[in-house]
Amino acid sequence: MRNTQNEANLRLSFHGMDPSETIRLKVREYVDKLQKRYSDITSWHVHVNGPTGGSGYFKVSIEVRVPGAELAVGRKPGDINAHKDALVAVRDSFIAIERQLKKRRRQQYGEVKFHEGKPQGRISSIFHDQGYGFISVNDGSEVYFHKNAVLEPDFEELGVGDPVELTIAPDESPRGPQATSVRRISPLRYVPQPT
Repeated sequence: MRNTQNEANLRLSFHGMDPSETIRLKVREYVDKLQKRYSDITSWHVHVNGPTGGSGYFKVSIEVRVPGAELAVGRKPGDINAHKDALVAVRDSFIAIERQLKKRRRQQYGEVKFHEGKPQGRISSIFHDQGYGFISVNDGSEVYFHKNAVLEPDFEELGVGDPVELTIAPDESPRGPQATSVRRISPLRYVPQPT
């Protein structure tokens, strides 16, 4: 377990693997970013579990304490081959905890999201041989999609950086938010923002 003086609000532990300086730095980067956005966070506990049960998958759990509450995520890899990479497992866990922090803030301040039209974003990664990919949505979230969700063009024709519009399932899958439909759009398509 690593807990140093300058990381007083972060406790990072490694289980079933040797401590990794690369992972420690990436975790610190995510914590610093979220701490700036959510200054009322009082502590972070991040547990990185090495490949378990011979599966080769990493599992990362995060506990965040805020006044009056404790938020937690434990990212089980499910069948996502990407979680054979520790840094991807770390990223996915921080995306999940950020969703919880956003939800808590909206509840605290009674904010209601206004949506006009379908969400849009760009394909951030795609695995043609495995039939899935991820979309960086304009609101900053990362959304999983399966090749069966692609309406047009064919899945094989999509590439990293392609602009898309998507429909996001209301219930989270084990992979986090998931697109139920994905359609490539023109990069010059204008979607007016609400005034």
